[in-house]
Amino acid sequence: MTHRNIETIPKLKMSPEQWKAERRKGIGGSDAGAILGLNPWKTRIDVWCEKTGRKTGEIESNVLHWGNLLEPVVAREYTRLTGRRTFQHNYIRKSGVLIGNVDRLVVDTNGRLPTIKGQIITSRLLECKTARDKRQWDDGVPAHYLAQAYHYMALCPTVKIVDVAVFFKSDSDFAIFSVERDDAYIDSMCEVVTEFWERYVVTDTPPDPTCEADCKTLWRQSQSKSVQETPDISIAVKRYREAQQAEATATDDKQKWKDRITVYMRDADTLTTPEGRKVATWKSSKDGTVTD
Repeated sequence: MTHRNIETIPKLKMSPEQWKAERRKGIGGSDAGAILGLNPWKTRIDVWCEKTGRKTGEIESNVLHWGNLLEPVVAREYTRLTGRRTFQHNYIRKSGVLIGNVDRLVVDTNGRLPTIKGQIITSRLLECKTARDKRQWDDGVPAHYLAQAYHYMALCPTVKIVDVAVFFKSDSDFAIFSVERDDAYIDSMCEVVTEFWERYVVTDTPPDPTCEADCKTLWRQSQSKSVQETPDISIAVKRYREAQQAEATATDDKQKWKDRITVYMRDADTLTTPEGRKVATWKSSKDGTVTD
């Protein structure tokens, strides 16, 4: 499945609108993670709405804008740290329902160009990312970015490794992760996204919702009718009410302990340990008070 014919579409002369329209004709790298249930910002309903023209993905457009803006910076830092040269690949690649354009091609150690007439022949790609901080990357590349890397390997049969270079904005730090080819995962992913396209996009049938936001997308207004709960839903209602009560109790406790701390501090703005380490601050002004 990962070695089907690859169609290459030049994108240099495309306007942003033409590029977005072309992208809607298939499943992209970020779409794959969402279809697999791995993308924390995008659901299967979001993908279905975008591919059927029901919404344009404004949030993703902002992410794409800043990602594109910072991509050359990340690529240059990758080259500085690794010594590997990179090239842009000015083609959209399409195979079956998979579609995408990779960030950078990496020159192999043999020094030959990584592409010939639009066909990729290199064994390594570079994906450029920006992230708020390192916490989501403590265990390596997050699952939705792994799916994206495998998606690009499906579109590039010669590629064995995708390097994911990340600039962490809040930490002002940089890291490089390597994702090795896994044909079993790639084949399985291709089957899932192809089934999604044929079952939901082609037939214009929405997939099942998975969260409240999905329900709001599918049903803009509730209807005057009722449904009976099942045993599973009865448990969910009970757990929800318990969580509500715990949240209310936690809010009351938070205010109680905050009051005790600020009363003790009186007009001091900092609370320290006996060794002098700062543990809390309290600031008062005519606009209000803030305790940290």
